[in-house]
Amino acid sequence: MAKKNPSKASKEKRQKKEGLERSVAEEGDGKKIKKSEKKKDKKEKKVYDLPGQKHDTPDERDPLRIFFETLYRQLPDNELAATWMMEWGLLPPDEAKMV
Repeated sequence: MAKKNPSKASKEKRQKKEGLERSVAEEGDGKKIKKSEKKKDKKEKKVYDLPGQKHDTPDERDPLRIFFETLYRQLPDNELAATWMMEWGLLPPDEAKMV
């Protein structure tokens, strides 16, 4: 098998990409659709019950959860462990308010 010339390969990629762009632009009765006109799906922001929580609570067997829970039990004054546990919803509400 002969190797393709790098310039030919990049030219083929550009042609494929342009072909895809044309097919997207031709949708909708031949009208061109601009990127700015497309509606983007926005994710709904989750609201959590605990103060300071930003993420869903991880599973009990999650390695990071095990690490930070152990660290927090051993060193309750550790700011990193307390912040991580608060953001992931693992601290009780009264302790989360203090962090």
